[in-house]
Amino acid sequence: MSRKMSKALVIDASVARSAGETEHPVSSSCRQALTTVLKVCHKVVMSKAIEKEWKKHKSGFSGKWIAAMQSRGKIVRIVTPDHSLSDKLEQLDIGQKGIRAMLKDAHLVEAALQTDSSIISGDEKAIKLFCTASQHIDELKQIIWANPADAGCAKWLTEGAKKLK
Repeated sequence: MSRKMSKALVIDASVARSAGETEHPVSSSCRQALTTVLKVCHKVVMSKAIEKEWKKHKSGFSGKWIAAMQSRGKIVRIVTPDHSLSDKLEQLDIGQKGIRAMLKDAHLVEAALQTDSSIISGDEKAIKLFCTASQHIDELKQIIWANPADAGCAKWLTEGAKKLK
């Protein structure tokens, strides 16, 4: 694949945790997504918060995968000091439970906004919350969410992880 197709992707620890060695559909789809990221020459975005979550939740497979990404120089390390998104999320009228769920994953969005605006996550609840919040917070409209369990995720990665129309 050409370098032009390479994207810096934020990959949620939910994918790292689920990418085990079993043949369970979620496990298999998460492994396939990580394998495709490695083969297509995409990069993975790591902030301190993302790395901490990965260390806590990674499976044996995702641990080997992140080591392979590191050895190939395919980790984009960033600092995400801007917490203005968290302030905007707290102002939403969606209930405290929804706000807490989004604040827990705000660091993923902040990292994506600093890179290629793409997040791979198996947390469908968080994806829906952020998509709903994008109606009120303009920068959230830039984020591309991909769930490895969705049939089109591997194809999207293979074709360059481009913004969906």
